[in-house]
Amino acid sequence: MGSYKIAVIPTNFKQVQASDLEIDSGTLSVDATNNRVGINTTSPGASLGVDGDINLQPTAISTAHVTSTGSLTVRADANITIGDSTVDSIRIGRTNTTAAKVHIRSGSDTDLVVTNGKVGIGMEDPSDSLEIDGDIQLSPTATSTAHVKTTGSLYIRASNNIRIGDDGADSVRLGRINTTAAKVHVRSGADTDLVVTNSKVGIGTDDPKTDLTVEGTVTLKEQAAADGDTAAYGQLWVKTATPNQLYFTTDAGDDIQLTSGTAIVGGGMTSFILEDGDGTEVSISDAEEVKFVEGDGIDINWTDTSNGSDGDPFDMTFTVTPSANMILHSQVFS
Repeated sequence: MGSYKIAVIPTNFKQVQASDLEIDSGTLSVDATNNRVGINTTSPGASLGVDGDINLQPTAISTAHVTSTGSLTVRADANITIGDSTVDSIRIGRTNTTAAKVHIRSGSDTDLVVTNGKVGIGMEDPSDSLEIDGDIQLSPTATSTAHVKTTGSLYIRASNNIRIGDDGADSVRLGRINTTAAKVHVRSGADTDLVVTNSKVGIGTDDPKTDLTVEGTVTLKEQAAADGDTAAYGQLWVKTATPNQLYFTTDAGDDIQLTSGTAIVGGGMTSFILEDGDGTEVSISDAEEVKFVEGDGIDINWTDTSNGSDGDPFDMTFTVTPSANMILHSQVFS
């Protein structure tokens, strides 16, 4: 800087006019050309240039303030750190107003926005306490599993689909272990669509009695054959046919047919054999008609064609009137 002059100003003077000024080797300087003041610098880059820290030491009030009638911008060529030593809290923004949004950004103006008691990430008008326009990534390092916790109930809602474990998951677990108190309901209509409780599964009921309890009808799709055999496991399945047939397959691969047509296999007599006196046999099946022909001395009558008191639906009586030349034979078959 050029030369300077220090003048003794009478006490009744209110203004000092001077050219560039430097005091104590740059401790305080004035750049008269650019109307700038420097502290610890003789080349202030703005209206006030400070080479060092600024320490606000309020005594009349408990809190110091930096105020502006317009906007205030704090810039740095490197980092900006707020509250790095002995601070007990950091507050950014106003209280008692919803008009002043606080934007914390590193790329977009909507990186993180606090407004009206709500926080928005990726958006500036959150409708809930926290609203995020994008994904959430939990990356635990101190523990192997990340958690989302609440002391009350937790609801997860979506306007479209909800998917759990759709990419990279090795397993999906719902519910608690080591307790029978927490029932797991998987529902799409009724609260009892599918319920897991106390290591049992209920379909249509929330109180299953066995490992699987179904309150309603079970539908099995027909297939050509049973699946592969597994030791200690049997299979109940429906075989393709017209009409289809119910089968049970053992763990040894034995296919046991349970139904045929409209009847149960082996559940009742579907065929029988009639044999006459000379040993001729006739097989009767599938509702074929058997006719008993009356002859000399033999009268055949239905005495009961409805379900009577004895519980048998039909009673047939053979009345034999022996003649002088008739020989009667009887034989019991077992």
